[in-house]
Amino acid sequence: MKKSILFAMSLLLAGAFGRELMAQETPTLVDGIYYYLDAQTQTATVTYKREADGAYTLGDYAGNLIIPEYFWAADPANPETGDRQYKVTAIDDQAFMWCTGLYSVSIPATVETLGVNLFTRAPQVNEIIIKDGTEPIAFTQVKDSATGMTITTFDDLSMQCQIFYMGRDITINSSVEWPEPAFNGWTALAKLTIGKNVTKIPDGFMRFCRDLHMVQVNTPKPLPAGAGMFMFFSEADAHPENITLNVPEGLGAAYKTMDVWKQMNIQEVDEQVIGNFTWVTSTFDFTATNDGVRLFYKYIKNDEGKNIAAMVTMPQVWYEGSTWSSEYPYMAEVINVPASVTDPEGETFAVTAIDDYTFRGAVNLEELNLPVSVTYFGGEAIDGCMNLRHLDLHNTLINTGWLAFARSGLEEVTIPTKIDEWNYCAFQECEYLTKVTFREGSETEILPARMFWGCTALRTITLPNSIKQIGEGTFSGCMALTHIDLPTSLEKMTARMFHGCAIRDLYIPANVSLIEGDVLLGCNSLTKLTVDPANKLYDSRDNCNAVIRTADNTLIAGCSASVIPATVDSIGWGAFDEIETMQSITLPANLKKIAEGGLTNLNGLSIIKSEIQNPTGVLSEYSIDSWYGDFFDRVTLYVPAGTAAAYKVATGWSKFKNIVETEPVAVTMLQPAELGSADVSFENVDTEVDLTNAVIDNLYVTCDTTAGDTYDSKEKAFVFQTAVDELQMSSVLESPNVADAVRNSFAGIVLEVPAGQGVISVTVKTSTDRSVCVTVDNMENPNAEKDGVTVTLPYTTTYFTQPVKGDIQIEYNVTESAYVFIYGAEALKDDAAPQLVSARRIAKA
Repeated sequence: MKKSILFAMSLLLAGAFGRELMAQETPTLVDGIYYYLDAQTQTATVTYKREADGAYTLGDYAGNLIIPEYFWAADPANPETGDRQYKVTAIDDQAFMWCTGLYSVSIPATVETLGVNLFTRAPQVNEIIIKDGTEPIAFTQVKDSATGMTITTFDDLSMQCQIFYMGRDITINSSVEWPEPAFNGWTALAKLTIGKNVTKIPDGFMRFCRDLHMVQVNTPKPLPAGAGMFMFFSEADAHPENITLNVPEGLGAAYKTMDVWKQMNIQEVDEQVIGNFTWVTSTFDFTATNDGVRLFYKYIKNDEGKNIAAMVTMPQVWYEGSTWSSEYPYMAEVINVPASVTDPEGETFAVTAIDDYTFRGAVNLEELNLPVSVTYFGGEAIDGCMNLRHLDLHNTLINTGWLAFARSGLEEVTIPTKIDEWNYCAFQECEYLTKVTFREGSETEILPARMFWGCTALRTITLPNSIKQIGEGTFSGCMALTHIDLPTSLEKMTARMFHGCAIRDLYIPANVSLIEGDVLLGCNSLTKLTVDPANKLYDSRDNCNAVIRTADNTLIAGCSASVIPATVDSIGWGAFDEIETMQSITLPANLKKIAEGGLTNLNGLSIIKSEIQNPTGVLSEYSIDSWYGDFFDRVTLYVPAGTAAAYKVATGWSKFKNIVETEPVAVTMLQPAELGSADVSFENVDTEVDLTNAVIDNLYVTCDTTAGDTYDSKEKAFVFQTAVDELQMSSVLESPNVADAVRNSFAGIVLEVPAGQGVISVTVKTSTDRSVCVTVDNMENPNAEKDGVTVTLPYTTTYFTQPVKGDIQIEYNVTESAYVFIYGAEALKDDAAPQLVSARRIAKA
């Protein structure tokens, strides 16, 4: 997107950071790059397009931009003097702002200083190369005069840059008293290379790059880690041993004794690897036209260096006539990759690969046809191809690069029979992907990590009965995925498999022999969790809706509906993590230990009921922990009579501000309220109150229907998520399937019953007065209007008053499948204006 406005109207560009722009002159355009030229010093500063009248245009740079060290150009003030050579020494503030088609920037060794806000609104940039040089490069730090915040050169790349090559030492030119670490917030970084001339790591270098999986250090001597480097290594779920550290031959032993570095998987590599380890896309070897589209190719060589095949690639720059160009080459709507290609020497090669990044940014691409000869599909090869809705993946495609099909427009895919060698994150953030099918006869045993991470529309996937392991975070962020059948062949469930999924029920097969901590992180919709009774290592005893490691009676995974059995001895790390729909929890008397991180970031929690008589030694300092600052102020901890003093001094427990001793309360029956009106509906409910575990100690639901559905007295209702925050809702509204994404926002409990008649029994246990509404809605006439308000009719609602505790018996008789909504209400006010309480429910497909 290009933005053209006046300097006088731009607060951002007219010194919002307390800096003066260069003189408002027209930059000089040389080989596609805009420069300010200093004829006296013969130096140049990279900038963006500015007109003589003061207007400017952002967003002119695209593709993979290589900035030269030197170039020839005329002096703008005296063009008659002829061309002279200019040295590129600086990059101006906001130089690449709004460059939505820009993917990487290579900065030459001659550049001495970098401005701020270089990549604001340039969301595709994920590769930065600072080329090798002997002189340091200075990053600029200034204070925003409006907000007082410190702005650093690469701040706006913190959440997107994945590949970084640092070929020189870094210094900071700062106008603030206490400079911030230069790379403080870089969280997306995956590959890092440190050049041979680097002598010192900046303080706070890459503190939180939790996606990091490869580091290359090219220095001829061991390089000490900087202060605060890789701080995330200390986090409970960090795995530095999974990060490969490549170092020159002969230095491995030294790095294995050095702080920070020694935690990684250290490998020695030879000089040839050191010289090529920059991850910069290399240029092409030749071109050929197929069906009217010119494709660029590189040779694939064997161990002896002989050309044996060809791969399609995207060049950084190429020669057109007399000009080196950086214009993106693949703008066709249809691209057919041939099975073979003939080079300029007349030799024919099979096309066996698509290079990394090849079609990244091909915004017009609607159809990409691959031959069966292709066995490798490169990393990020179709990134940004949002018009590409379908791609045939042949069984011959046995290997992929990292993020191979990620961030594209694919809607449905069929997976080849063997993908064990596919790389991580194959379909990450494919926001239109709704259905995944595995080919019949699948031999795949391992689903790579984060394979469908962030596929917010994915709702249908059937896993083949060959899968033995599902990688870490495979379905993380799949907000529309409400159900998945795990294959009976499954043996290993890894961390964060279902992070943030909308899965409602999960059945763990008998062959599962390893379940890692945090496996159900953030599964807010999950209310039914069962382990196959034949499993010899794990169980779900007493219908507890949790996973217990049988050998040591440790609960290792739970959900908002979990009831911890009395026979559980301990709660493991990550068992209850980011389950925001959990609103209360009861800790049984026999519980001896809650591991560090056992109860973490439970934002919806308001009540913890502990039946433990002696709290000493049960918790560590961080067994119960939260990112939310008010957690220990607002959560009430109920403890047995006579134990409050012990809890107030015990480790972990003492952080709670509200520790209350409890006594048993008698149960009384609920009775229907006399409303004086037969027409009771959602419209009449003035104020909605959450009836889930945030306001009650326990809620049990039994449902016996004529169709034979039975829920025993220890199972909980299907409790739907009660709130969606602003960030979640923005993601929901951007989802292609909004209806699926909002299914969990109803504040209450929802049961689904089949056609027929039956009785639902609700037992409510609470120590406060509440009122309860129960609505049976058979959805025969959705979106009807009543009194100018869109509602779902017909429905019947019963309103109950609840003095202390009691039971509700709900009789129903419906002709079609119906939803039963159970929710709280403060009061029904006859004089109040009607207010619709939206259930936000989804009809069955």
